Amino acid sequence: MPTINEAYINALLADATYALDENVANGLTGTALSDYLDVRIKNSYPKLTCYCRRYNELLSKKELKAQHV
Repeated sequence: MPTINEAYINALLADATYALDENVANGLTGTALSDYLDVRIKNSYPKLTCYCRRYNELLSKKELKAQHV
């Protein structure tokens, strides 16, 4: 079961994805969609971007520590 942090991040990312304008979303797949969402999320949700980056850095550090134990 996802933690509250994971559920929060997933909900915000889903909101950003599903809020796409139909004209913009049509035809965007793979890397093009990823690039579009990256810019959109960074511009629309700067605090979310910072939160996600910090959260992922924390997870990476925990995984590295677990590997060296």
